[in-house]
Amino acid sequence: MTSQNGPIVVRIPYSTWAEKAELAGRFTLLDAPPGQGYVVAILSSGELAELQAQGIRIEIEYERTSQVQSPPGYTCYRTPAEIETALSAYQSAYPTLAQVIDIGDSWQKIQTGGVSGYDLWMLKLTNQAIPGPKPAFFLIGNIHAIEMAGAEAAMAFADWLLSGYGTNADATWLIDRRDIYIVPMGNPDGRMMAETGAYWRKNIDNDDGCSNPGLWGIDINRNFASNWGGPGSSASACSGTYRGPAVESEPETKAISDALRAIFPDPADTSGSMITLHQSGHYVVWPWGNGYSLPPWNMVPPDKPGLSALADKYISYNGYTSLMSDDWYPAAGATEDWAYEELNIAGYTFELGSSQPSSCTELLNEISLNMPAFIYAAKSVSPDPYEVTRGPDSLKVTAAPADVPQGGTVVLNATANDTKTGWLADPDFPAIVPDRAMPVSAAEYYIDLPPTVGGTPQPMAAGDGIFDEVVEPVTANVNTTGLAPGKHLLLVRAQDNKGHWGAFSGVFFTLSDTLPAVFVNSIRLTYRGTYKVQGQVQIYNEAMQAIAGASVTAQWTKPDGQTSVQTLITGSGGMASFRLNSTQQGLYTLTVQNVTKSGYVYDPGLNIETSDQIQVP
Repeated sequence: MTSQNGPIVVRIPYSTWAEKAELAGRFTLLDAPPGQGYVVAILSSGELAELQAQGIRIEIEYERTSQVQSPPGYTCYRTPAEIETALSAYQSAYPTLAQVIDIGDSWQKIQTGGVSGYDLWMLKLTNQAIPGPKPAFFLIGNIHAIEMAGAEAAMAFADWLLSGYGTNADATWLIDRRDIYIVPMGNPDGRMMAETGAYWRKNIDNDDGCSNPGLWGIDINRNFASNWGGPGSSASACSGTYRGPAVESEPETKAISDALRAIFPDPADTSGSMITLHQSGHYVVWPWGNGYSLPPWNMVPPDKPGLSALADKYISYNGYTSLMSDDWYPAAGATEDWAYEELNIAGYTFELGSSQPSSCTELLNEISLNMPAFIYAAKSVSPDPYEVTRGPDSLKVTAAPADVPQGGTVVLNATANDTKTGWLADPDFPAIVPDRAMPVSAAEYYIDLPPTVGGTPQPMAAGDGIFDEVVEPVTANVNTTGLAPGKHLLLVRAQDNKGHWGAFSGVFFTLSDTLPAVFVNSIRLTYRGTYKVQGQVQIYNEAMQAIAGASVTAQWTKPDGQTSVQTLITGSGGMASFRLNSTQQGLYTLTVQNVTKSGYVYDPGLNIETSDQIQVP
């Protein structure tokens, strides 16, 4: 393998955290499985020979090496230019919802005066007709060039939001009530190098002293101002984790930092969160990842219980492993640590997939796994993501009927579930009382407006009559009197018995401006003997569905001309059974005079029959 020109994936053992940190700063790591005593690194043949000369026992991962040396086809990945085209298409198709913002230039574009290189594009999704301020969620992908899945996953989230607007209740209220920022590709120069089939991680900065063109560049994710130069980064210009000559020395880093500073200008504001998408290993990692948690700093993140709980919530959707980044491996100068340290926002890295880059099959699977986590992240940003994750989820929200006449009743049902939410005991915070998997104590819904903009809460009841379980079906009858015709949003949230409210989930219903019609579908008279006559009247609606609970008034006309009026309620199958005792022989007639049903109008013009006759011998 040492004769190979391409990168080689190996396992390198370590004994102490300091040794692991040294390996993280020296080589490009793909994984550092907790408690396993080895890291998975991707090495050049020269680096491999150097380690072997030192007598270090190394295990080569041949399958992963073959994947790197012969990467899969890129048919499922868009180039920087194709991403730019897709973003422009969003803005054209959804001009009131999508705005494409140029946040800066790549290193190559600055060097050439714009002749070559790329802009860094950010997509802002929000309903521009609804004024702010609105809580923000920020998602960025592809900071490391070869880690292509992040760009496509970020774009998939944008697709879900925009294509679902107006039809999917959650997509709609998130765009209405959130500012969602998506940077699909944080390193377009490096990405184009990776598109050539090269294993390329960094940007393409070539003026810092590295003499090997195949190893040029600065690791953007070691260039942010969070313990810059600390463990997990390298001062060697040819290293895969080269941190650059100074904090934010790279235009890509500066563009991302300044964009985030503008989005989250007030560290005292507790709302907001961000996720950066990397590869690989199936992890959700959170601060600290810059060595702060270990000597000589020994710093505990002030929001550690909340950071951990929110990460656990994310992995309940994607099935990943959650851990503090320092416990995985350190990466001083990384994006999420800087965002947490300087801007005081909940910052996370999602490590997608099991390889770099992912196959197209794995890419689609990773997008599917992570979409619910992205949705929850956007839901939970307000008023404080750490607090929101303490409250129950509102799942399986339904409204029936989906189309209802004015003044009709909508039955709202949901499941309040606290099994995956709440904080755990933490020895660093002994005063915290664990509150995961607590009984649900209440649920409520809002019509159209959430509480932050004046919505009025309406109570929901426990399905079994009492709130006392960790998982509770909840229900309410929604009175639509006074609502305007058209589509309406119901927002549901639940509370645990510690007083914590969870994230909202939404569902639509539509209020009709005219009442649906009912009519007589059939009348059948039968003679039962001993001068007993029976009439079966069946009531349908326009959808040809039998209507129970309708009041039907019908008139009997006897052979001698005398009449008798009866009113009955339809039962199962929409049937009302009229009966008449008579001692007369001759012709009997049953004629329907009126039908009434709440939420419907009787339209005699639709009647298939209006009367029926029978001869009694």
